[in-house]
Amino acid sequence: MKNNIWAKTLLKAYRYLERISDAIDTLVERTAVNSFYVAGNNFASGNVTNVANKIINLSQRKVTLINLKLMIEEALSGMDKSKSQMLVLKYFDGEQASDMAAAYNLPLRTYFRHLSKAEEDFMTQLRAKGYSESRLLEMIKGESWLISMYERLDKSGEGELSKREVEKAAEL
Repeated sequence: MKNNIWAKTLLKAYRYLERISDAIDTLVERTAVNSFYVAGNNFASGNVTNVANKIINLSQRKVTLINLKLMIEEALSGMDKSKSQMLVLKYFDGEQASDMAAAYNLPLRTYFRHLSKAEEDFMTQLRAKGYSESRLLEMIKGESWLISMYERLDKSGEGELSKREVEKAAEL
């Protein structure tokens, strides 16, 4: 079950990746446009080097998020279709466990066993593609919102982000 924390973190984060990437685009554009207005009081933060570094850092964050999205999609496509569909319905579409158990014609306990197995298979796919837990941690080290989600799941099993947390994630 502990190994499934990475699977749950990545699958729960998937729905936020595009929104945060779009917010990063907005920040890059705003930073670039506002860099024109450099005055004596904001020269230290508004000089060309600082603005360029900020845009480069934001672009690198976006590349990381895009790579995470592609990695998740690639792992799901390499899985058994019914297991990947179960994960998509649960984590991307937010379907309730009782509804999914009924749709799969399974008792609730059996559904949760199948879900846990699907999460394990997802992690197996990631590991087969070279994404160990340590590599994943290295990959997301600059994304505090993802680390926070992982820690929440590790402690309580609930890793949902509030709307404010998603907005803040793009600003970091």
